[in-house]
This record gives sequence, structure tokens and C-alpha cells, in this order.
Amino acid sequence: MSDSGIVAAPETTSVLAPPPQRTRWKTWLLRLTIVLAVIYLTWVLIFLAGQEFLIFYGANRWSPAPSGPSDPAIERWWHEFAPEQRVEAWFQLGVGRTPDSPGPAVVFFHGNRDGVDTRWYVAKPWVQDGVSILAVEYRGYVRSAGLPSEPALIDDSIAFIDRLLKRPEIDTSRIIYQANSLGGGVALGVAQTRPPRALILESTFTNIPDVVDRSGIPPFLCRHTFRNDQRIAKVTCPILISHGKNDWLIPFKHAQRLQRAAPHAELVSFNGGHVDYQPNWPAIRTFLQKHGLRETPQ
Repeated sequence: MSDSGIVAAPETTSVLAPPPQRTRWKTWLLRLTIVLAVIYLTWVLIFLAGQEFLIFYGANRWSPAPSGPSDPAIERWWHEFAPEQRVEAWFQLGVGRTPDSPGPAVVFFHGNRDGVDTRWYVAKPWVQDGVSILAVEYRGYVRSAGLPSEPALIDDSIAFIDRLLKRPEIDTSRIIYQANSLGGGVALGVAQTRPPRALILESTFTNIPDVVDRSGIPPFLCRHTFRNDQRIAKVTCPILISHGKNDWLIPFKHAQRLQRAAPHAELVSFNGGHVDYQPNWPAIRTFLQKHGLRETPQ
């Protein structure tokens, strides 16, 4: 008791009760949501900034470019798309082809991690069959200058094809396009204004938004869409679609969707993937024979 006669209340210690279990769970859920959102937004920003690298993987490689073809029978063509800026193509006549004996030609469009050097082996069977071949390169690839883009690759290819059509050794009514992966998008873009006599698509996708959709990327962020599913519907020539059933990068369903968009196209599968692609020569030769495009010079 104090001198004033008032009894002081005993001192008490304030103890905070632990947060309810539900509140703790909500806190962790919020933190996890924020972390996942940051990771996703980072991935989207990476794609937005570097999609050219992903789509045109073979462009501007750091390794030194090889000097070019060693076979003197291969002609190197150049297309200057800007002052002191040019892109390359390789051309070789089919065996026995002359101005007096013109024959068909194949225009080859390679995939995104290749170049005319690494895929030139595709030319040999054509050349031996008397078919001339033109393999177009892309801007920024190997020895070619510039930056790749969907319209740039299409425009450059058209310039090379127009040059091909002026060769007297070429039967301009028998031009065949053969395209692998990314090259399918280029070939179908070219076919809208330079229709071929036949089109061979190997491991080709429906469109870029469909490819990146599996990674959670919003389709509207794609600057290079390559709408193959829309373009193939406008192609009236015979089409062969060849696709590996074990392709994890461009699943087989892409080939099926392309075939549905162009019901007159023939679809064949092979037991392979994407990076181990090889031309399906038995199917190609059967396809060309069926449409009167396979022959050997006399």
C-alpha cells in the first residue's frame, strides 16, 4: 500500500499470441505466389528481349565461319540487300543438265541451327538424279550479313529464286521446294508469290505462337509468327509433309494440323526426332514419281 492509501495494480507482461495457423498459411502462399510471378515475368522478359536468338538460333554464331564450298562445281551466289550487305546461296547443276537438256530444280531451306554448309549433303542425291539444287542462306548466318527476320528471309529467297528461273538449264515448270523446320516457314512464305511445282516440308511447325505456347509465352509477344497453318491452305501444288513421331521440339501433332489445313497434302511419319532429322528419301522419291517429277537425264 502506498502512502496515499491507494493500492497499486500489479505489473503485467503483455504476451502476443501466435498467429492463427490459417494466417501463417496465407502468408506463405502469398510469398510463393510472388516468387512464381517474378520467375514467370523474368522468363517472359527474357523471351521478349531474346526471341530472335531462340527463333534464329544459327545466326551470328561465335565460331569462325568456314571459307565456303571446296567443290568447284558449286556456284556461290550473292544477293546484296543493302549497300555492302549481302546474303549467300549455293547452286549446283544436276548431272547432265545443259541449256539443251533443262531439268527440274530443288530449292532447299534449312533449319534454324544449320547453314548451307552443314546441310549441303542433302544436295548430293538430287544432283545425281539430274536435279539442280539451290540452297539459300539466311541473313546473319555463317558468312551472310544482316539480321534475320521473317520478311527478310522470304525476300532474300525470292531474289535467289528469280535468279534461278533465268538459268537456261532449269525447267521453270518443275521447281520443287524442300524445307526443314524453320525453313518450312520460309518456303511457305515464298510460295505465296513464287508457287512451286511441289512442296516438301520436313519437321515443320504450324506457327511460332504454337511452339512457344508450351512455355507459357503469350502468343501476342511473338514478333515472327510464321503462320504456316494459314499459308499452307493457300498452296495448291502437291505437298509432302514428313515428320518424326519422336520429335519433342516440334511434336507430330504440328504435322497433323498442317495436313488438316491442306487436305490434299500427303503426311508420312518416320521413327526419329527433330535434331537427328534426315531426309525421308524413300517417301520423297515415291512422292515425286507419283507426280511426274522424278527423272534422270538421258
